[in-house]
Amino acid sequence: MLACVNFLCGIREVFFLKSQIPSEIYHNYRISTKEGMFASLAIGAVNPFLGIFAVAMDAPNVVIGLITALPSLINFFMMIPAARFTDRHQRKLPLVFWGALIARMFYLPMAAIPYLAGMRGEALILLFTLMTIPTVIMNLSWTSMMGSLFPVQHRGQVFGKRNTWCGLVSMLTTVAAGFLLDVIPEPYNWTVLFTAAFVAGQASTFIVRGHHEDPRPVPAEKKPYLQQLKGMLQDEATGKKYAVFLTASFLLHLGINFSAPLFSIYLARILELPNTLIGWMITLMGATAVLSSMFWGSKVSLHGDDLIFAFALVGMVAFPAVFVLSTSPIYMLGLHVILGIFIAAFNLTLFNLLLSSASHQFASVSVATFHTVNSLTGIIGPFLGTLALTIVPIRGAFVLSTVIRLLGLLVFAWGLRDTLRTLMHGFWQRVQKNLKRNFP
Repeated sequence: MLACVNFLCGIREVFFLKSQIPSEIYHNYRISTKEGMFASLAIGAVNPFLGIFAVAMDAPNVVIGLITALPSLINFFMMIPAARFTDRHQRKLPLVFWGALIARMFYLPMAAIPYLAGMRGEALILLFTLMTIPTVIMNLSWTSMMGSLFPVQHRGQVFGKRNTWCGLVSMLTTVAAGFLLDVIPEPYNWTVLFTAAFVAGQASTFIVRGHHEDPRPVPAEKKPYLQQLKGMLQDEATGKKYAVFLTASFLLHLGINFSAPLFSIYLARILELPNTLIGWMITLMGATAVLSSMFWGSKVSLHGDDLIFAFALVGMVAFPAVFVLSTSPIYMLGLHVILGIFIAAFNLTLFNLLLSSASHQFASVSVATFHTVNSLTGIIGPFLGTLALTIVPIRGAFVLSTVIRLLGLLVFAWGLRDTLRTLMHGFWQRVQKNLKRNFP
């Protein structure tokens, strides 16, 4: 009996962190995790199936590409002004609340799209693009708030556990959503999906108000954006690191957005796979991501974000080219299981690197620049992906996605060349020592 109690207490510590962090940080971790779980309900129900929804609404390939491109265009033009807007507020929590409240309202009109007589794909793009405007404010404010709520030494633990819970909810939701889409007749299945996302999203919005945020002083005089950007890149401590991180992230996200419309076209239009199977792919990927998030949290504390991020990129780079080697459902499901391991490492370290790759005085401009540059990939990536389909077969287009991602990995590895050289030297010394011990 005592062993069982100790085991359950251990599980509690693994998942809840109560005795591992200060009480105020634990409170914010608990609220952040709760609101993240409800947000994951909405995201897990809708995002994996947006491309499938567009296909079901008879949208052409160009329209499917626009689902990613147009919101990214809004991100691109709004990010810098939005960053300056959020900088003028001592507390970011009200901006997070109102941004989330307005953004998640758009799920309701999306639920009515299947009943339109025509231009349903265009209506989806319009609503999803308008939804992006308050989402930009929300995301910038949320990122800034998280950086102030959780000190650097606790971020690996906090976000590793938070990602575990949110990933678990998202995974189960995607399974349920895929099942419901297949068993409920059209168009009612899509109405149920978007309505459920609206309810879960608004629940998350009202939970987020429970964070305890201390007001931060607003600078009396703010330099122009380009002057701040120049100062950040010339900063001796972190300038080069941020430039390498930003370039690698740009190339990686370009490759990801390049392949974004390809997956929907390949799975739904070419292979004609059922929604349930597509949902299971996302679910199995989420399952391994959830299980490995706790593992990566401890590894980040031990080895640092840079090395774990580089490892994650290896899997992200290889996935598109490997994915199209077989059309077997078992093969594709198994590949998503493996991908989840890399996704967990990527999600955790990308956020940590964004917060730590620039000095605190440049926090706002570094986040805004990161999102602006990556929004650019969301504009051009889907167009390049659909354009590639007019030139090469779809399998060739997936290989091109891998090549673009590989360039990002090489840039990041170049930035880590001194660290990697030290590791390889230590590894080679251990190999030589073992060889001498076993073969004197």
